[in-house]
Amino acid sequence: MVALIAGVGIGWIAHGPTQPDDRTTATGHLPNNEYSNSTFSPIASTAPDACPSQLALLRAAYDNLEREAYGPPRPFPENLPSAYTPAGFREAIAALQRECPDLADLELGHIDCDEFPCSAWFVSKVGRGGNSELPCPAWERRYGTPPQPWGNGSLMRDGEPLAYLYLSAQPDGTEYTDEHKLRLKTRNKANKERLLDETGARELTPRERHERDLAFWLDRLAAAEDAGENTDMFHTAIAYHEDALAKLDGAGE
Repeated sequence: MVALIAGVGIGWIAHGPTQPDDRTTATGHLPNNEYSNSTFSPIASTAPDACPSQLALLRAAYDNLEREAYGPPRPFPENLPSAYTPAGFREAIAALQRECPDLADLELGHIDCDEFPCSAWFVSKVGRGGNSELPCPAWERRYGTPPQPWGNGSLMRDGEPLAYLYLSAQPDGTEYTDEHKLRLKTRNKANKERLLDETGARELTPRERHERDLAFWLDRLAAAEDAGENTDMFHTAIAYHEDALAKLDGAGE
């Protein structure tokens, strides 16, 4: 019985759950962290006729496997300033969308407040640098600084390039153990997968990634040449991506 339970749990982690119709329920389970605390059970979906006691046992086994793999969910600290609570963060995102026209291009996918800290995931047709601050007084009033993406990257949707980014907020001095870092990394992966699903976007192919990066480095090279700067690094990067594209051509990809 123990081996069967472990096998079901590990198999579910490897293959993922059946996707539910209602994707509005927030949860704390990973790697697909949107499903717990809801009527949808990843284990129940694979055994709809099993008795409640068996399902409860399987659920407990999966929870234990999850905690061993990713650590327990990080709770919200006590006496947390209201802006960093789930309700406060959701209001900050609502204010950003309502009061910051310079960020009207941001299309909200979802907010994850299943555990600390909250994060909000967006896509945009406007490319935004990963270290760039976004103009939004409504955010600054709450957190003291302009919003700055914690993570970002490139996607494709309907044949057009699409950027994604996520915002988060936490009080100064918040510490991260190695377990917290692993948990956050896994949450981010699950949230990105959810964002792809809810926005209809996809990851870039290897060719698309190299073409994007080649265009970036060509632009940087032109700017460096205009400024009279050393361009060795840019030529190295350009050669790398040109070589990668040539290999893809040779492989017929």
